[in-house]
Formats: sequence, C-alpha cells, structure tokens
Amino acid sequence: VGGPAVNRLTAQAMGLSYPTYGSSGLLPYGEGEAYVKVYDGVFKPGQVVVVVAGWEAENTRMATSLLQQFDTFAEQLGSNTAVKVTSLSASGVKPA
Repeated sequence: VGGPAVNRLTAQAMGLSYPTYGSSGLLPYGEGEAYVKVYDGVFKPGQVVVVVAGWEAENTRMATSLLQQFDTFAEQLGSNTAVKVTSLSASGVKPA
C-alpha cells in the first residue's frame, strides 16, 4: 500500500525506480485518482502482489476502502487486473 514515491516495493512491482513521483509522468494514474493493480510473478514466479496507490494519501485511503467493500464493487472490479478509482461510486471505478 502506497505509491512508488513512498513505497520501495510498489516502485519495484511497477517497474519504476524508487522514489518515482507523479510529476514524472510515469504513473498509470493521475491527480485525484487511486490505482489498484494485481501483478503476477514480479517478485517470484507464482507470487501475486496487489498494489494499492493514490496520487495523495487520501486517494490511497479511498482505494483501500474500495477493497474493504469488495462485494459492493464486484461488478466494477470484475475480472480487471487494474482499476482507477476517482470515487467510491459505481461510476468512480474504471478499468485502467
């Protein structure tokens, strides 16, 4: 949990150097957004990692709330391996 500017493992999973800030233009999400992505095998084969990150800490908290309410957002999450989150509403969760 936490973006590649504050979490070395997140940066590594995303294939970025640590620290990588939003201003770099390298992030798959932008200002006011959060990002949840499942990575498979980035640290070792068969190991699955879930990255939960946001532009700001409040965006990251929003994404963690999304995961806490997984059943509510199951349709939006579906089989997507990555989503962007702009709000805790059906319209605020989009495939990334």
